[in-house]
Amino acid sequence: MPFYSIATTLAEKREILLLFLASNIKSLMIIEKNSRAAQSIIETLHAEGDLSCNIKLTSGCETYTFEGISDMTKKIILHTGLDGYAIHQLTTTKPTLAIFF
Repeated sequence: MPFYSIATTLAEKREILLLFLASNIKSLMIIEKNSRAAQSIIETLHAEGDLSCNIKLTSGCETYTFEGISDMTKKIILHTGLDGYAIHQLTTTKPTLAIFF
């Protein structure tokens, strides 16, 4: 998976999340301004039993945990813009970046 990805359609967003889950990358930051597509996709994958690992999803002040098949935990940070907080997270935790339009 590359350092960053850009997705515009729901299918592309789902594919990026599935690639992240299948990779050895531990954290992903998603910049998504207006929609809740990323959270909705994770919730759907969880309901379908398709999460290969546990997911800790942080959106604003809320953190959601989704249990997957394995004990490994991956982190997804949802944020609405590329501001000071996002840049701080990118430089300190070095997650892969996905931008959803």
